[in-house]
Amino acid sequence: MSSNFHDSLWKMSLSGSFVMTNCEDSSAPHQLRDCGCSLGAVKEFAISKVSNDGETFPNPNQDVEFMHEGEVILEKVVLKPSDKEEEQVAFVRAGPRERIVFEGTKTKIGIVTAGGLCPGLNTVIQGIVMDAHHVYKVPEGNILGIRGGFRGFTDPQLLPPLVLTPKLVKDIHNTGGTFLGSNRGGFDKEAVLESAIEMGLDVLFVIGGDGSHAAATLLAQEALRRGLKFVVVGIPKTIDNDIVIIDRSFGFDTAVQEAVRAIKSAKIEAAGCLHGVGIVKLMGRSCGYLTAHATLASRDVDICLIPEVDFVLEGPTGVWAHIRRLLRRQGHAVIVIAEGTPIKKDRSPSSPGDEGAENVGLSGTKSIETDVGKWFRDSLKDAMKQSALVGECEPEDEGRPFEVAIKYIDPSYMVRSVPANVGDSIYCSLLASQAVHGAFSGFTSFTVGLVHNRTCYIPMQLITAGTRKVNPKGRTWQRICANTQQPHFGGVLNPLRRAPVVSLGLREGKVQNACTPMEVLKLLPDISALEKLSKEKIFQELKFVEVVKLRFQELVNEQIADNASVNTAEFEEMLREISSIEKKLQVADVTGRNGI
Repeated sequence: MSSNFHDSLWKMSLSGSFVMTNCEDSSAPHQLRDCGCSLGAVKEFAISKVSNDGETFPNPNQDVEFMHEGEVILEKVVLKPSDKEEEQVAFVRAGPRERIVFEGTKTKIGIVTAGGLCPGLNTVIQGIVMDAHHVYKVPEGNILGIRGGFRGFTDPQLLPPLVLTPKLVKDIHNTGGTFLGSNRGGFDKEAVLESAIEMGLDVLFVIGGDGSHAAATLLAQEALRRGLKFVVVGIPKTIDNDIVIIDRSFGFDTAVQEAVRAIKSAKIEAAGCLHGVGIVKLMGRSCGYLTAHATLASRDVDICLIPEVDFVLEGPTGVWAHIRRLLRRQGHAVIVIAEGTPIKKDRSPSSPGDEGAENVGLSGTKSIETDVGKWFRDSLKDAMKQSALVGECEPEDEGRPFEVAIKYIDPSYMVRSVPANVGDSIYCSLLASQAVHGAFSGFTSFTVGLVHNRTCYIPMQLITAGTRKVNPKGRTWQRICANTQQPHFGGVLNPLRRAPVVSLGLREGKVQNACTPMEVLKLLPDISALEKLSKEKIFQELKFVEVVKLRFQELVNEQIADNASVNTAEFEEMLREISSIEKKLQVADVTGRNGI
């Protein structure tokens, strides 16, 4: 093909062929063929809008391409022939609108950072201030930074809000952490909303993880219930990258980069002594994305252990045997383990019931009582003191212990307290800008994120509906095992801990839009013919029931909070019904997966 290929102009003819023009080979058409897939009707996840009595204003920035009603980003971009005419769901495309509901010169904005630290927080704060001031003409003095998380609204012991100006935030992107300070907890829906009203805020940007988004959702719903013209916008952050729907959360790439530094150090330490073992424990309480991606990026890891994949320690196919072989063959070993990896108390892998469904609440993260990194280090030390059995090591090492030099590194908070790297910095600027556009357009109770590399607005309820996991049967995990050359370690994949297939259908949308526990209960699937369902359908129904259960619990908690004297016995009976269906699906799922 000629050298001017990339300068060619492609045109599509009515006959269904791509034809190159301005090219020496333009006589050869490139035919399209029917792949057997077809799109059904497209339904978008609607974003709530504040009441403005029909009053709108022209966008002050006319030198930009505006988004229009109906522009959406499809949730599902991979189609299969079996998907013929299925309804597709989509998200509202992010960007500026021609008409806005807030007059910038009269708008007051609040920014709060909640939860743990994350690279890029200051960059997002800076981006919101710069865009609001430059694009929408919000005057200096009208952008407030709330200090210390949600407690900054209600705790008199904290410092008052900080007035944020372009000059003040000009250089904050060069430092890690958050310029405003952060905190877990301290959220009181009524108190926070009353404080925001007292401050005169029209818009509140909440930069946080799943717990912060759960709080922001309650705040936005209460404002809508009262009919207030008060917008609540979420910007998702976590170094765990476990937020569903979005491609990735900001700060994740930077955290991976810093984690690789720790792995490189462990490699040098381990290789510098006889039978050296470098162990690096990384953050990841519920999922192993940080550990997995750091493993791939470093190319120096021999064993990667994450919460989603089971393993055994002892026996010929266990972790200890593999470490002995590594020490004999290459003289050292490097192991990376996620902090949420289950601790093994016996020789068997975790049974399919020791990990229950995890709900996302206002706290955001689950607590971990035992440090898995130190446990693994001490267990390895004890195991290497034991005489190796036949099949658990190289033949020359049978019947004798191994002397190992363990180098344990726990970078933990170091990977999240640094400034954003180049990629995250650009991403933070994008999220901040699109969040400001959405707020001035009157959208509320939404978060902004990349979906298939396109920014869109996502209802907050969907973000808090679950936690994303690494798929043990996915290609990413396969690449990790190929890179580390680690075996399966004799465990079985725990069906109740494997990654869910995140596909948000219309049923899930109905669940999130339900307003009462009874409405949610009516959406439970009929499993009377459970034995006739395929394994894939059982798994889908199980995941759907988990969404139903979570939404049911949210609505019950709201009713109890609004009316302390409400009779909870009826709710408890409903919850037992949901749990019963969930249990039957779990048993059927495990049975089907294990071929029983």
